[in-house]
Amino acid sequence: MVLADLHIHTRISADSISSPKDIISAAEKAGIGAVAFTDHNRFGAAKGVKSEKVIVIQGEEVLTDQGEVIGLFLNSPITKFELAETLEEMKSQDAIVILPHPLDRLRNGINPYEIPKGLLKFIHGFEVFNSRVIFDDDNKAAMEAAEKLNKTKIASSDAHVVMEIGNAHTEMEASNPEQMRKALLEGKTKVWGRHTSYAAKGLASLVHVGKKAGLL
Repeated sequence: MVLADLHIHTRISADSISSPKDIISAAEKAGIGAVAFTDHNRFGAAKGVKSEKVIVIQGEEVLTDQGEVIGLFLNSPITKFELAETLEEMKSQDAIVILPHPLDRLRNGINPYEIPKGLLKFIHGFEVFNSRVIFDDDNKAAMEAAEKLNKTKIASSDAHVVMEIGNAHTEMEASNPEQMRKALLEGKTKVWGRHTSYAAKGLASLVHVGKKAGLL
């Protein structure tokens, strides 16, 4: 059994200063056995990172012309940003494709009901609980969409600072990356989550402003 936090941002994102080493340390303390580095249109934070206790997955959160989509188990950065082309590129890498915060009214989620069936088939799961979603109804709507459209359920912290890691997790029967891939493809997951504290959100906002101003 592994508890996985599959949506985490490292310092190569514009709005985070979390190092991979600190993320892994925080994951260990939180009892998280697998993490995915999913930086905003950035790739490579997992390169050279090793841990005996935490499985590290390379991913990317890509802003497409229709909203954000996450690819997990990627081998190289995504270079195309029209949704159909992004999904095709992820498919060519045999990635697991997730819609993050798909029905969050305040962020760049992609409404799964508006995706053509020809493209929806390339998406394996929905984030049905994202710790940073403010309105409970938005997470509930994502859960309902996953059940209606028969997609794997994912829960993630969407951490931008290390104190957020473990706020949500996806539980599956797995002990290595390939077993995780299989569980995600087959929809054999359980989800749990709690909301991010205002303190953590405030710190993340300060980090974003500081990095934008060149102070961090």
